Amino acid sequence: MVACVALAALSLLVLGVSSGADAWAWSVWGREILSLDLDPTNGPSWKPLPVLFTTPLALFGDAAPALWAVVARAGALLLLVLAFRLGSRLAGPLAGAFATLALVATDLADYAASADSEPLTAALLLGAFERHLDARRGQALGLLAVAALGRPEAWPLLLVYAAFLCVREPSLRLAVIPAVVLAPALWLGPPWLATGEALSAGSRANRLTEASLAAADVPMLAVVGLMLELVALPVLAGAIVAAAAALSGRARGAGLRAAAAALWLAAAIGAWVVLVGILAQLGFTGNERYLAPAVAATCVLGGVGAAVIAHVIGAGSRPRTAIAVVVLVALAAPFGLERARNLAGFRAEASERARTIATLEEGVARAGGPARVLACGGPAVARPGTQGTLAWYLGVGHSKVARAFPPEQERLALSPPSVVFSRAERRFNLVAQRERLVAPGLEIAPLTGRRRGWQAFVVTQAGEARARVARCRAN
Repeated sequence: MVACVALAALSLLVLGVSSGADAWAWSVWGREILSLDLDPTNGPSWKPLPVLFTTPLALFGDAAPALWAVVARAGALLLLVLAFRLGSRLAGPLAGAFATLALVATDLADYAASADSEPLTAALLLGAFERHLDARRGQALGLLAVAALGRPEAWPLLLVYAAFLCVREPSLRLAVIPAVVLAPALWLGPPWLATGEALSAGSRANRLTEASLAAADVPMLAVVGLMLELVALPVLAGAIVAAAAALSGRARGAGLRAAAAALWLAAAIGAWVVLVGILAQLGFTGNERYLAPAVAATCVLGGVGAAVIAHVIGAGSRPRTAIAVVVLVALAAPFGLERARNLAGFRAEASERARTIATLEEGVARAGGPARVLACGGPAVARPGTQGTLAWYLGVGHSKVARAFPPEQERLALSPPSVVFSRAERRFNLVAQRERLVAPGLEIAPLTGRRRGWQAFVVTQAGEARARVARCRAN
């Protein structure tokens, strides 16, 4: 764990702070909780797991978003470690190596660069599974309870495991109660205390987007199809082989050390996909990130299947086993090369996000700093995904920053006077498209000079822009 945190910290030197929109909202919420002024509206749906970290991290001031990025990336690295450990436990080190390679070839790097919480949730789930196999069932319960703070799909798994412990581990019955209560309390409690609506997170998660699987003709089938796309064909084939070997009754002869554990892992994968599908069928978005834990577990099972194939072909002969490994790697290479290109794309996207974030902070400084911007007008941002970033740099709540990125052919929904931050190279360019974007009766004027990166504009009633800009610059 120490090594994972250290490597995650070093990643800041390569990728910088390239956090996505959700991660910035979590940092803003952590800061608000410390000041007892939480406002989870007008942002992503409430999720307690990351806020458990961003709240104490807010004590470190401006460094808090970078520190959360370290935590999230450490979670992704820990997931790789656990994939190796579980694969090795089920079918030897070769299975662990295959599982780790398979996981690297997924979208894990993108999730880590964006500081998403799904890799950390997946690591907690795999950690709970490993602790159970080690008969450390109290620890398994605790990890599963914390994982349930990251994804609601973990709730049924937690309830089933809690019921199992009540029957098999009477000494843990008292621990079951707080473990089961923790998830609904932290999912529903803070939004209720802040807004009076306990189910606000669910209503926000029901908002359809272009990527929402809930908009498909049959959302359940769309979720299954997406799962098959997210897992490379060789990995899926390996997972099927592992499950077949576990069912065959001759697992030991195939090099499978823990057949029952492999079957339970396969059952958990199926249950998770079904749960995501059911929620999508009920109208929840069904984002591909929700399948991250199932994808990680499939990579473990796929690595086990690859090791089983190598063991059967090798039949105890090291040279034949080595040849089998080479053949398996060669067969998977075309899929691996495609994923390698994706990894290069993820890094380019992360670097671009980091530049966008850094230049937005510079844009706020050139506009005179947070106090001058807020005194000048209501803040707004003209690029999707940066609303929480601007809120963080201005020291205000997420809902205080308006979204000035309308659908095509629509006007900016602003209440003047407003200060809008826009990037000149983006399609919502306020200079080039002011006639289309600014509603009749409003006027726009630049607050800061035009540079590459972010520029601030003042939007007022017609005829007032120049006077407003002059007053803003004078303050």
